[in-house]
Amino acid sequence: MKPVIRDLLASDIGAAVRLLEECRILPDTKPADIAQFVSDVSSGAPGVVAVLDERIIGVVQARTVSDDAWINVVMIDASWRHQGLGSAMLQRLEDKLLHLGVRKISALLSSSQAGETALLNRGFTCTHDLLLYEKLEPLAPTSMRIVDQYGGEILSAELWDRVAGMFEEKKIIAGRVVAPLADPSTASQVGVKAPATVLLFGPPGTGKTTFAKAIAGRLGWPFIELLPSKLESGAESMSAELRSAMNELLQLDHAVVFIDEFDEIASAREHQPAAKGVVNELLKMIPAYRSTPGHLLVCATNFVGDIDSAVLRPGRFD
Repeated sequence: MKPVIRDLLASDIGAAVRLLEECRILPDTKPADIAQFVSDVSSGAPGVVAVLDERIIGVVQARTVSDDAWINVVMIDASWRHQGLGSAMLQRLEDKLLHLGVRKISALLSSSQAGETALLNRGFTCTHDLLLYEKLEPLAPTSMRIVDQYGGEILSAELWDRVAGMFEEKKIIAGRVVAPLADPSTASQVGVKAPATVLLFGPPGTGKTTFAKAIAGRLGWPFIELLPSKLESGAESMSAELRSAMNELLQLDHAVVFIDEFDEIASAREHQPAAKGVVNELLKMIPAYRSTPGHLLVCATNFVGDIDSAVLRPGRFD
């Protein structure tokens, strides 16, 4: 039976992904970026599939920008390779792209990769000795949306070098905070536990916020500041806002979460009974951060004596 060549539809995503997964282990196949493939197809990116007995045995998918197109996926079932299936799918894709106003079609493959013969058969020319430069940005789009939601930022590593003065304090933070987090495996080998929660205290203007930002910059982690003044007023609403924010930030792979004016939200309950709900929430969230690798909670205060004693008990902060 001859395979049917037709346009790739959004309803084909599940079956197409199964083919991509099955071909992943083949030696002549470059694993496809499945998340990007699903996103592209869902957004209407052009593609073609080969179907046999309601099973997808081949898929070719491209992305267009103006009158240029890049073929991102060329995948053919192992038992159907070198039988002209790739060339047939490319022919249909070319016709589709032509009607979309595309003039130039490009594809990036390694030597002897599946799909190379099909491209040559369709008249694509190969340019040798090119170098591919790639950079993976530190955050996925979903993570960046969370960072943006809370006004976070990605800070330069150079910020650490620009921290002037307080040489002894900088040395301590570099050795006890930055180094173990930057290389946790080495820290573990020498018996050093990477910190998860840090309390900085001192008079105004002593660099607490600057150090927190410098740590994030040095680690390459997003910096998110949770300001008590920006959380909802009122004990109940503030505790709910704090819980929601801190839980959502735990979804990030890495983050430095900074709470300035910590004494305002963690005030001693005997002096400010209204703070009970917020303090209780903090007592729940601090262990959550301590048990989630890749996160550092940095709290800063000018008045450490005003903080609830339960928050300062051993084991809460490193």
